[in-house]
This record gives sequence, structure tokens and C-alpha cells, in this order.
Amino acid sequence: MLIPKNADTVYVLNTGFYRSNDGGRTFTGISVPHGDNHDLWIAPEDPQRMIEGNDGGANVSFNGGQRWTDQDQPTAQFYRVALDKRLSVSHLRCTTG
Repeated sequence: MLIPKNADTVYVLNTGFYRSNDGGRTFTGISVPHGDNHDLWIAPEDPQRMIEGNDGGANVSFNGGQRWTDQDQPTAQFYRVALDKRLSVSHLRCTTG
């Protein structure tokens, strides 16, 4: 993800969370409350304000990722969902991580 106001700032999310300030030549890790990072929203008018989504939920930062809010919302991630041919809720099976 690129920052619209600064093309040299690049974020990469995966099992870690990384930022480059030199257009992607080098990266530095950013500490987040939970691993397996999936999504990042950065406020267009204030790139210090961001929301990061991960397997544990979501966290908010107001200082460019230096500090994050706690994950205090209940969150679950489904890894598999299976239905049988009876199409009844009583036959819905889910596994979570």
C-alpha cells in the first residue's frame, strides 16, 4: 500500500507488518498487537491515522503505527464452513482457529 501524499512510504502486510520510507528498497518491522495482518486503511488527509485488520480483529493508530488500540471486540475467524444436502442450520459445521 502506498501513501498518496508520499510515494516513498510503502506498507506491506503478511504475518508481519512492515514499512518502507525509501520506495521499497528497505523495510522496517512495525509492532502490532496481533499477527497475520490482512488489511490496512490509512486516512487520506492524515496518514498518521490508520486501521489495521488481522486475525484477532482490528486496531487503530493515531501516530503512524507507533501505538495501537487494544483488541477489545469479540472476533472469530472461520477456516471452513460445510453444509450437507439437508440445508438446515442444525447441519451447519464450522471450524475456527
